[in-house]
Amino acid sequence: MKKILVLIFMLFALPVCASEYDIDAYYKHYEALQPADFEYMFGIDSHQSEDYLKYNASPYPLLRTAVNFVFKGTIIPPGYYLLTPREKNGKDYVLFKQEGKVKYVIPVFDKKAVNPTFYDKYIPQPKKTWWDKVVDFGNKFVSTTSKQSKRAAIPKAYIDVNQIGQDFWEVIVYYGLSKYYLLFEQK
Repeated sequence: MKKILVLIFMLFALPVCASEYDIDAYYKHYEALQPADFEYMFGIDSHQSEDYLKYNASPYPLLRTAVNFVFKGTIIPPGYYLLTPREKNGKDYVLFKQEGKVKYVIPVFDKKAVNPTFYDKYIPQPKKTWWDKVVDFGNKFVSTTSKQSKRAAIPKAYIDVNQIGQDFWEVIVYYGLSKYYLLFEQK
């Protein structure tokens, strides 16, 4: 009898909890966020050249959007964007870049640490053929003997996009050992 009562309680209580999983908190976060009070001159990120000298390739994740992301009057249309986390004036922002130029600057509403084993546990790794392994070995050999061997390994990155009710999109940018939470309206 107790099992049946618990089951009935769960059937009625869980949908209420799941449908109202703190939408009010998202509204509060969204209202508290302020658009960036600065712009990048000519759309040039001043730290970009350092990043490309430090790494062999672009260290930032690429996001392909299929819907409009709206942040307080700023509409980010569908397309491909490099997401670049930056800190400015003690606040965290994520830069949306296209063709090396900063198009949009969106504030972060929360920043947390990433579990160091997250990427190994949850991000699938492609299976390598014997030829891929030979190429990797060759690249590793060349990188230890060339001048470019002083460049750092590219930080691991991942992007997660969640729909929050009918009102918001939550974009979580995992970059290295930090994750950045962005919030957009659905329109």
